[in-house]
This record gives sequence, structure tokens and C-alpha cells, in this order.
Amino acid sequence: MTAKDMKLEESSKLDIVTPPFEKLCSLPTAFQRAECVAIGDYELVICGGFANRQCYSYHMAKDQYRPICDYPMSVKLHGHCVVKLVSNESTDAITLLSFGGSSNEKKHTLIMKYKSVWRDGIGIEDENKEQWNIWTQLTDSNKTPIHIGSHKDDYCGVRAVIDGSRKHLLFITYHPNNIAVFDLNTFQCIKHGFLSIANFAHCHCFASKKNVNEMILFCQTGGLSIAYDEHTNMFQFDQLRVCTNMRPFRSYGYACVDDVVLFFGGSEMSEINASKEIYKYSIIEKQWTKFEQTLPNELTHCTAIVDDNHTCIHIIGGFDGRQQVPTHMKTNVREWTKEETERERQWKIEEEMRIQIEQIKTGLERMGEALDIKKLKVIIFYVGKVLAIFFNTVVLDIKMIIRHWFHSSLIAMDWVDDLDIIISQYIMVCRFISFLCYFIFGKMKYFKPSETKIKGHSDCVNNVKFSSDGNTIVSCSHDKTIKIWDLTNGKEIKKLKGHSHWVNDARFSLDGNMIVSCSNDETIRLWDIHSSMTIATLLGHLEQVRAVQCLFNKNMIVSCSYDQTIQIWDILLQQSLMVIKAHSKGINDIQLSPNGQLLISASNDKTIGIWDIQSGGLIKMLKGHEKTVNRVKFSPNGLLIASCSSDTTIRIWDAMSGTQMNKLTGHSGSIYDIQFFPDGQTVVSCSLDNTIRLWDVTLGTDIQILKGNFGCCITAIDFSGKPNEKCPAFRPITKYYPIFKLYLFHSYIIYIKLNLRNFYFIDKRLATKRMPFTKKKKKI
Repeated sequence: MTAKDMKLEESSKLDIVTPPFEKLCSLPTAFQRAECVAIGDYELVICGGFANRQCYSYHMAKDQYRPICDYPMSVKLHGHCVVKLVSNESTDAITLLSFGGSSNEKKHTLIMKYKSVWRDGIGIEDENKEQWNIWTQLTDSNKTPIHIGSHKDDYCGVRAVIDGSRKHLLFITYHPNNIAVFDLNTFQCIKHGFLSIANFAHCHCFASKKNVNEMILFCQTGGLSIAYDEHTNMFQFDQLRVCTNMRPFRSYGYACVDDVVLFFGGSEMSEINASKEIYKYSIIEKQWTKFEQTLPNELTHCTAIVDDNHTCIHIIGGFDGRQQVPTHMKTNVREWTKEETERERQWKIEEEMRIQIEQIKTGLERMGEALDIKKLKVIIFYVGKVLAIFFNTVVLDIKMIIRHWFHSSLIAMDWVDDLDIIISQYIMVCRFISFLCYFIFGKMKYFKPSETKIKGHSDCVNNVKFSSDGNTIVSCSHDKTIKIWDLTNGKEIKKLKGHSHWVNDARFSLDGNMIVSCSNDETIRLWDIHSSMTIATLLGHLEQVRAVQCLFNKNMIVSCSYDQTIQIWDILLQQSLMVIKAHSKGINDIQLSPNGQLLISASNDKTIGIWDIQSGGLIKMLKGHEKTVNRVKFSPNGLLIASCSSDTTIRIWDAMSGTQMNKLTGHSGSIYDIQFFPDGQTVVSCSLDNTIRLWDVTLGTDIQILKGNFGCCITAIDFSGKPNEKCPAFRPITKYYPIFKLYLFHSYIIYIKLNLRNFYFIDKRLATKRMPFTKKKKKI
């Protein structure tokens, strides 16, 4: 064996990674939302789960389970809570307290005096058998039943911890945003307050800190540091930031070890898309980490419990997106306190940039057009801080890479992954600087609603599209008509009648001489833009036609329908050339790729199809959305696909591999339309929540939120495509960094009032000048 071979063998041994999770004996029955308590050095007690009243003890050394008892038949378990009480009595029994129940139903408050079922003599027939290992009603010294929570309180998904100077206080957090303090000595609720969180407290994270009466809570988009003063009976709340990736999730397993909270798995509103990701929050540093290592499989509603020695974390039960699972595994705490990997450090850098961007964005929005030097200094400070973080990190990483490169040349190791990290960090800072340039210097992406609105339709407006020259727009409506408008004066030019039902889509042909439309009347119509007459009516779809698009061959169009098909038409022959049976449910949208070779479709079956335009064959089927996919768009270079859905998310996909690159969350209602900016790195969306949002695709954060008193949802958006010479382009910072060059967005964003029979448009240029739309400013 040569020296080189020996070095290769040595390096391969270094690459062997011990799996962080050890699979244990499966649970006797599948559990989700299980409540677990660690007892002593070797025992875990599992106290029921969602719709499962069985209780078991797990012996850590023997890797075995033994039954304890069942909850009473009258008790309904759907998100209860179990805590271990602290007793001053010298006894070998442990007292467990269980409580829970939904609003307006009978709640349970039970205790169990538990003696280990692994001890000799436990479980035999004796006179004391009734006193141990059975759930009984909690009572006071007079045998009066004690109930935690009122009839109206909703304890489904409740979380609680025991704290206090004498470990006598039970802190309870529950739906929707309540916190209560229950005195376990007097059996009275001594304090009630409200949590300042944006999301409902349900299956959230709630844990004690090291200091007495200090707790931490995380609930989807928000977090709180909570302090309670026993003397004044007052709460103090401090806001904590939740990392961007964690915000959509809940129902995760979590464990607090020393000054670190670990999060395992979780899911969004629907349990279908469970996560396998693992995150860490440092209580002292107030910093998040996303681990490169993940769970072995997707898991939500699992339970994470730390043993009494704080050496291992057990992951018990859960739901994998399809069914409850009897999973039981453990991991060593030291696995999650090791030095961070390169990719974990990269993620933290990106997250730090997201934090600073949020602060910059907030500051700029508050500043408005008033130039406040003090505020600007604060913003510049944040800019400098982020750039310092980036450049310091990259310089260190480059030095590391160079050393590693030379070392690798001796042992033939591959260093490309490390170089990829450096390159991705470079791209990240370029995107960040681009963001700053847009906002601080050019404000090219800062929009404000115009005062102008166009009225004319007698029913809901479904869609609008610009002409190629940007001077006219076409709209279609529930009123069965199509209208063409002059954008310079906002007046109606043409009115096209012929459809017998709602018109779902209408757009200009590539040469601008024709309008193509589709309707719920199952037809596609071609219109002469000059005579307003129907040129042709295409028949072939069996249900409502949802969208049409002209192909680069000006004699061909493509359409999609609720009959689950995509059809390609020859408009000269007025017949269908190809029928693609594309989806299992209705199709809402289609778009042609920039090179004209691919077609993408969005469907009610929650999927996105990528199709070969020549053969009609399926290339990829993208899955990930939890509800109807409403719109789908290619990026200008055709490398990315953006989709929006009724599940309130936007997803960014790699068009070649079909993998999901990013998920954008923030809308609170169905998202009806989405468009890419010309730079391909920014998208704009509109939603049922009555907002328009601009998003940075790379960072996954929103850049601006346009809110208005519109009175209804916004159904569609579009950009004009013609540049305006009066609005100069933002120049590159230096000629050596062309990546910093920002494109002009000489565009109007159109957003439509669904039920007010009119639509507005937003002029980016007027927003920059903060002037109302007047006739003098209408000229393009």
C-alpha cells in the first residue's frame, strides 16, 4: 500500500460519522402528542397520547416496556399535559399530575402516585394496590375535587411547567394566548394574563429557564421570555425572535437542556408535510442554529424528553405525514453541542443577514420620504454590521479553504463543497447589497398604491394583462365581457362580447393584433383587436377553460381546463393538435418556459407538472403544496419556478431537478397570483388577505408589504413590459461587480378588486415621488 493510499484510507475513516440517533425498541402502541416524564436514572413514564389512554413505563437499560394503567374511560385525551410534582415527603413514590380538555367540555384533573413497575412486589395483590399506579381525581385535604381550568378554557395543546421558590407554582399556557399561575398548595389560580403572540398557543414550546420563575415560550412566528414576580404577582414579557425557517412550524418535539432548547420535526397547519429538520436556540446568546443533521424521517407531534441525568434525549412517537408511528429513538446531548459545521455557520450568516434586513426594512418604512439623519445613521450602522459579519467570515473561510486546498492536494480529498459555501456566501452578500441599493438609493422596489382606479365592469374582475408596449391593458370579468383600456387616460377603448359565461383569462397575442380569451362556457375565443369581432371559437374542452397562452409560433396557443387536460391548438386550422391528460383534478394555470421547450401547469390536485411541449410527455411532477395550486410561473431565465397556493405559501423550485429551493410564508390567506421581477430574484404576490407582497427569492423574506383598505381580496397582478426613459436605471456600484447592477422595473403592478368590479394599478415611479396620480403624470 502506497503512502497516498494510506492517507486516503485514513481520510475515509475520518469521514465515517456515527449516526446521532439510536433506534430503540418500538413503542407497544403508536402514540402522537404523548406526555412523558423522566423518573430516576433509568425510567421514562409515558402517560397517554392523542386519543390513547394507555400508560407505559420504559426501562432505559433493558430497552423494554411494561404497562402501568389506562386513563379512566370518561377522560378524553387530545393534547393534555402531565407534570411531575415535587414532594417533601420521604417516599419512594412519585406524584404525577395530569390535566386537560377542550373548551365547553368536562376537563380532567387527575393524579397518580407512581411506584416503579420494575420494582419487586409492585403489581401483586395486596391491600395497598389501589393507592399506587392508578389515575384518581385530585382532591384537597377535605376530599373535595380540585379542577384546573374553567369550563370555557381550551386546554387542547396546553403546555405547563412547575416553578416557584418552593416549586409550588404551576404555570399554564393555553389557547389562544392565555397564561395562568396555579398555586399547588392552595389549589387556586392566583394569576391570569395574556401572551403577546401573533399565533394561537397550541402544541407550542414552553420550558423553564435556570433562574426561578423564568420561562421561555415559542409559538410559530413569535417567542417570549417570561419572568414572574411572586411578591408583586406580575408578569414581564420580552419578545424573542424566531428564525425564518421555523416560523411556519408547530407541533414539534422540544427539549430544554441547560441553556439550550432543541426542536425536532414539526409541521405547518396541515400535518401532511411533516418536517425532519432540527433547530437549536441558545437562551444566553439568543441565537438560532439550523443543524445540517436531520431526523431519520419526517415527524410531527412527537415528544422529546431529557433523562434525569441530562445525557440523552428520547424522541417518542409522532405522525409521519401518513400515520401515527411507534417510533422510539434517542440521541446524546453532546451531539448537539459540538462545534458547528461549515454549512451550519453559513446558515447562521444568512440568518443574521435576514435579521438585519428586517431591521433595515422596518426603519426605512418608518422613515418614509422624510430624511431623518439620525435614523439613517442607525440604518447605515446595521448595513456596516452585516457587511462586517460577511467579510470577516469570508476572509477567515478563504484562509481556511486555502490551507485545506493545499492539504487536500496531498491526500486527494475533494474540496469543492467548501468552495461552494464560499461562493454561496458571496452570492448572498451580493443579494444583500442589491437589496440595500434598491431601498436606500433607488427605492426601485418600494411601491405605494396610486390614487387611480379603473371602473367599467359590472361584476368581479378575474384577470388583467398588459400589452407588449405597456400602453394598453385587457381585463376580463364575471360579467362575460373583455375590455381594452388606454392606460394614458384610463378610458375604455374596446368592449368584446361573445362568451356566455364568466371570462377567466384574456391576453394580447404576441403581435398585439389579437386577443385570446377563455371562459367557463368551455370555449376559447380569438378576437380581432381592431374590429372587436370574434375571429374563431375553439371547441374541445369539456369543462371551464381556466387559462390560455400564445406560443412563440404565433399560429398556436395552449390552454388548460377543469377537465384535467392541457390542449395545444392551431388557430389557423381551428383545431386541437395535442391533448395532454395532465392532472387528476382541474388545472388552474399554465405557462411556457422562456425557451419555448417546456410547459408548466398548476392544479387543484396540489401538484405542478412540467411537460415537454413537443411530445406532451411528463418530465417532472412537483409535490409539496398542501392545497390547490393557483398559479405557476417561470423565472425570466427559466431556471426557477414559482408557485402559489391556497395553503398560503409560495414555493420556489429548481426547474431542472424539480427540488424545492425555498418556501415563502407570510400571507394569511390563499395566494391567487404571483409574478417574477425582471431580475429573477424578486417575486410579487397577491392574496385573499388583501395584501401584495414583494419577496426576495434567495433570502426567503418579504421586502415590502402593500396593505390597503381595498375591501376585498386581490386576484391578479401583472407588470408592464415597456421601459420608460424618464426613469433612469440604477448604475452598477463599480464596473468590476456587474452582479450589483439592478434592473429597472418600469412597471405597474395591477391588483384587482374581486367584488368591487374595478381594479387599481400601482405606479412605482409615483410611489418614489409620493405624489397622487394626476392626469399630468399618466403619460407613459
